[in-house]
Amino acid sequence: MENIKPPAGVVSGVSKLAPIIVIVHPLPSKPGRYSASIGDRVVIASAREPFLPAARVLLSEGTPPETLIVMRHAGSSIDALRSTVGKAAGLTVRETETSGPRLETYRSRWDSFTRHSDAHAFKLSVGSQVAADAEAPTHKDGGAQ
Repeated sequence: MENIKPPAGVVSGVSKLAPIIVIVHPLPSKPGRYSASIGDRVVIASAREPFLPAARVLLSEGTPPETLIVMRHAGSSIDALRSTVGKAAGLTVRETETSGPRLETYRSRWDSFTRHSDAHAFKLSVGSQVAADAEAPTHKDGGAQ
């Protein structure tokens, strides 16, 4: 069996490179919301939980999914959250009136739009086929021409 080596900079699925540090800042004008920055760049302007959306931004910009990402609060050197870009990008926090916050698989707003559009397109194509079948001329024996 061939010995498969991980890509450069990766050991057992985790990057050996320095982690990307996301600093979150509370927004005084919007209690419970934060901005997220990497260095001098603001990657999330306002979110209740900015770490996971920041990972989605990084992933969409081509950051390798195995890259480590760390969240720290402004003014602190303590890692509050830690993950890989790929794992964090695939999660979201959901909280309801009856249950506390919990991690769930992330689905973009476009996912539901696409599913709805695909279903609508399917209905249209099926409906068109039914209409075409209804209008198709038939032979005397009842078969299609």
